[in-house]
Amino acid sequence: GTVSSCISTGNALGVFLSNSYENRFIGFQIFGNTGSDGGMYLYASPRNSFESSYIYSNTYTGVTLMLSHYNVFIGNFVQRNGVTGINNLGSNHNIYSNNFINDNSQTTNGTREDIYMATSGGIHSSYNIITENIFSTTLANKVDYMIYEDGAAQDYNIIKNNNFLPAGTAGTFFKSGVNDKVSGNIGYVTESSGTAGSIALGVTHEHITHG
Repeated sequence: GTVSSCISTGNALGVFLSNSYENRFIGFQIFGNTGSDGGMYLYASPRNSFESSYIYSNTYTGVTLMLSHYNVFIGNFVQRNGVTGINNLGSNHNIYSNNFINDNSQTTNGTREDIYMATSGGIHSSYNIITENIFSTTLANKVDYMIYEDGAAQDYNIIKNNNFLPAGTAGTFFKSGVNDKVSGNIGYVTESSGTAGSIALGVTHEHITHG
């Protein structure tokens, strides 16, 4: 079903889904929630859509996906949360597109990420698509990285056409998966970029190593 225009504030946890699927959430405002599970928490909840929502200024994490696959986040604002913007834990085949994800890690400067991907319950965070998002750091406390893959098992992700500037305290994207497809991002050297020196006389081409 479709749920729209709800406000959750001042709770231990803003929105919680457990084994819930095929829902559409539009126009939520989730802010000022104080519990350790943060603004929105999905547990074993696949095939949901989250659109045009504001998830901001929660004491801990903005959004957590735990063992939740095939979800779509599009056109949301995930901002100024105390810890991580989005925890993608043991969750794969999710899409994050056209979101504003910025100024998270407000509790402590340079310690958390806008999007953090890690293994949970033996399941890796792979085959996710992160594209056309705007990341930035505009406040005194900043994330360390915009996107962080915790270990090489987080692999086969597509990170494409994002804006990563201004960068976090340690950089923009911490890439671990060797089979990731990364291209077209502003603020990160990708597989579609490279440099070549001079070409020797009589040589008609030169191989350019990308990445």
